[in-house]
Amino acid sequence: MREKGLIGMETIVVAFSGAKSAGHISELLESSGTARCLICRSCAEVRRLVEKQHLHVILCGFKMADGTAEELYDTLPDSCSMLMIANQVQLDMCEEEDILKLAAPVSRSDLIASVRILLQLQHRLERASRPQR
Repeated sequence: MREKGLIGMETIVVAFSGAKSAGHISELLESSGTARCLICRSCAEVRRLVEKQHLHVILCGFKMADGTAEELYDTLPDSCSMLMIANQVQLDMCEEEDILKLAAPVSRSDLIASVRILLQLQHRLERASRPQR
């Protein structure tokens, strides 16, 4: 059952090893009307959700229970975009240039703006990949 107000919102995956971080970010994005969030605690959970529900935007921390965000990104379909939130030292260790990175602590407005940009990019990619009539 979908909550009132979340109908029609884009769905993204929020993946953090800590439930508190995931819950806080999810609440912030949902209450602002930015996105509906499905919370995961491991890379394996993210992969299952992406495959089963055809999701394309993942917001995550540097490391989950079974691997790093960079390792996860390498196993996701090319259609997926990732936003990693971590401290600057961890962000500097990530060599994958296609992962969007935000240094923690992140402001509410920066987080919302970054997620909206990723969602807009996904829409453009979907439109570009549709067969032309």
